[in-house]
Amino acid sequence: MSEFLQRYRFYDAKGEVLGLFGPEGRALPLNGTRLADALVDGDRLRLGGRVSRITHVALGAEPVIHDWTLSFPSLP
Repeated sequence: MSEFLQRYRFYDAKGEVLGLFGPEGRALPLNGTRLADALVDGDRLRLGGRVSRITHVALGAEPVIHDWTLSFPSLP
């Protein structure tokens, strides 16, 4: 399970990551849970909300570098 969840993220409309729930409706830990144990009715995942976006992480040999600048208002 952890390999699957490391590659895919499920987001709601607010951009928050949705948690995973088991067939009994209990939250599942991301580490140590087998995918087969998380499937509902044998072929579906139960998430903690309505999915608005799914992202897939692609691993590669080249590093990804992001630069950004933060600006803060002057102190009074």
